[in-house]
Amino acid sequence: MKGATFLTTLQKLGIMPTFSRPSVSNDNPYSESMFKTLKYTPSYPSKPFESVVEARIWCETFVTWYNHQHCHSSIGFVTPVPVDVSLVVQIKYLESTTFV
Repeated sequence: MKGATFLTTLQKLGIMPTFSRPSVSNDNPYSESMFKTLKYTPSYPSKPFESVVEARIWCETFVTWYNHQHCHSSIGFVTPVPVDVSLVVQIKYLESTTFV
Protein backbone atom coordinates (compact mmCIF):
# COMPACT_ATOMS: atom_id res chain seq x y z
CA MET A 1 0.00 0.00 0.00
CA LYS A 2 1.40 3.40 -0.93
CA GLY A 3 1.90 6.04 1.77
CA ALA A 4 -0.77 8.39 0.41
CA THR A 5 -3.29 5.55 0.11
CA PHE A 6 -2.47 4.39 3.63
CA LEU A 7 -2.92 7.92 5.01
CA THR A 8 -6.29 8.23 3.23
CA THR A 9 -7.38 4.88 4.68
CA LEU A 10 -6.39 5.98 8.19
CA GLN A 11 -8.33 9.22 7.80
CA LYS A 12 -11.44 7.40 6.55
CA LEU A 13 -11.26 5.14 9.63
CA GLY A 14 -10.94 8.16 11.91
CA ILE A 15 -7.39 7.22 12.98
CA MET A 16 -4.94 10.02 13.71
CA PRO A 17 -1.55 9.05 12.25
CA THR A 18 1.61 9.80 14.20
CA PHE A 19 4.49 11.46 12.48
CA SER A 20 7.40 9.89 14.31
CA ARG A 21 10.69 9.90 12.50
CA PRO A 22 11.60 6.52 10.96
CA SER A 23 14.07 4.43 12.99
CA VAL A 24 14.26 6.99 15.80
CA SER A 25 13.46 5.12 19.01
CA ASN A 26 13.32 8.31 21.12
CA ASP A 27 9.97 9.20 19.56
CA ASN A 28 8.17 6.38 21.35
CA PRO A 29 10.65 4.20 23.26
CA TYR A 30 8.05 1.91 24.84
CA SER A 31 6.41 0.84 21.61
CA GLU A 32 9.75 0.70 19.77
CA SER A 33 11.13 -1.64 22.44
CA MET A 34 8.06 -3.86 22.38
CA PHE A 35 8.07 -4.11 18.58
CA LYS A 36 11.79 -4.98 18.56
CA THR A 37 11.10 -7.75 21.08
CA LEU A 38 8.16 -8.91 18.96
CA LYS A 39 10.23 -9.06 15.75
CA TYR A 40 13.08 -11.00 17.39
CA THR A 41 10.90 -13.46 19.30
CA PRO A 42 11.62 -17.05 18.16
CA SER A 43 7.90 -17.61 17.58
CA TYR A 44 7.67 -14.61 15.20
CA PRO A 45 5.94 -15.94 12.06
CA SER A 46 8.03 -16.44 8.95
CA LYS A 47 5.01 -16.12 6.66
CA PRO A 48 1.78 -14.09 6.68
CA PHE A 49 -1.10 -15.25 8.85
CA GLU A 50 -3.78 -17.28 7.12
CA SER A 51 -6.57 -15.33 8.80
CA VAL A 52 -7.34 -12.49 11.19
CA VAL A 53 -8.27 -15.09 13.81
CA GLU A 54 -4.84 -16.71 13.51
CA ALA A 55 -3.16 -13.29 13.85
CA ARG A 56 -5.23 -12.45 16.94
CA ILE A 57 -4.38 -15.77 18.58
CA TRP A 58 -0.67 -15.23 17.93
CA CYS A 59 -0.82 -11.66 19.27
CA GLU A 60 -2.68 -12.74 22.41
CA THR A 61 -0.06 -15.43 23.03
CA PHE A 62 2.75 -12.92 22.49
CA VAL A 63 1.24 -10.30 24.81
CA THR A 64 0.69 -12.91 27.53
CA TRP A 65 4.32 -14.04 27.20
CA TYR A 66 5.57 -10.43 27.08
CA ASN A 67 3.75 -9.48 30.29
CA HIS A 68 4.10 -12.71 32.29
CA GLN A 69 7.39 -14.36 31.23
CA HIS A 70 9.64 -11.89 29.41
CA CYS A 71 12.07 -10.13 31.77
CA HIS A 72 12.31 -6.40 31.05
CA SER A 73 15.65 -4.67 31.54
CA SER A 74 14.05 -1.30 32.30
CA ILE A 75 12.33 -2.66 35.43
CA GLY A 76 15.18 -4.70 36.89
CA PHE A 77 14.88 -7.84 34.75
CA VAL A 78 11.50 -8.90 36.10
CA THR A 79 8.19 -9.28 34.33
CA PRO A 80 5.65 -6.43 34.38
CA VAL A 81 2.96 -8.39 36.23
CA PRO A 82 4.62 -8.54 39.68
CA VAL A 83 5.76 -4.94 39.31
CA ASP A 84 2.21 -3.88 38.47
CA VAL A 85 0.74 -5.95 41.33
CA SER A 86 3.22 -4.53 43.83
CA LEU A 87 2.41 -1.00 42.71
CA VAL A 88 -1.30 -1.65 43.13
CA VAL A 89 -0.67 -3.01 46.63
CA GLN A 90 1.42 0.08 47.49
CA ILE A 91 -1.23 2.44 46.14
CA LYS A 92 -4.01 0.69 48.06
CA TYR A 93 -1.91 0.82 51.22
CA LEU A 94 -1.26 4.54 50.78
CA GLU A 95 -4.93 5.16 50.11
CA SER A 96 -5.92 3.27 53.24
CA THR A 97 -3.47 5.17 55.44
CA THR A 98 -4.22 8.62 54.08
CA PHE A 99 -6.27 10.79 56.41
CA VAL A 100 -9.09 12.78 54.91
